[in-house]
Amino acid sequence: IRKMAVVQLISVLLSFALAGLAQCSCPAGFEEISSCCYYFSSDHGVKDTWSNARDYCQELGDLLGGTVNLAEVGYNTGCNDDMLMVTVSSKASGVGTWFGAKDDEEEDHWVWQQSGKSFSLTSNMWWYDEPDHVSGYSNCLHAYTGYPGGQHRAYFGDKQCNNVIEFVCQ
Repeated sequence: IRKMAVVQLISVLLSFALAGLAQCSCPAGFEEISSCCYYFSSDHGVKDTWSNARDYCQELGDLLGGTVNLAEVGYNTGCNDDMLMVTVSSKASGVGTWFGAKDDEEEDHWVWQQSGKSFSLTSNMWWYDEPDHVSGYSNCLHAYTGYPGGQHRAYFGDKQCNNVIEFVCQ
């Protein structure tokens, strides 16, 4: 466990405890969207690489006594994926937001890391020319709001995993 991440997590949890619990079934610090709970790092000024973001989510889950990972979409019928993407768009700083899929084992075979399920290239959540394989090693999934004409919701693209950007835990 990275010392800085633990300090950040404890600080975040303490601020939530002092603020009181939200009026939903989600843990403090998480936002409920259509019965699913999300932690938006943008609300807390936290950015990191894909791997460190995943570790952050998992450490947050450990502190809460539950399973938390980078967010996944496309298969949980209880969650409103479109509403999540609109919310990401409203919260994002414009650089991108990590989600929990990668295609590092097989190019163009995107796999959600928590559930192990595939994420289809035919999903309408991808921007029309993504994934674009920039530099051949853009293997991590990010949602981006800066695509021309895509201002009202975020769309997925591939990004180099070592970029430091915001993330969403679920």
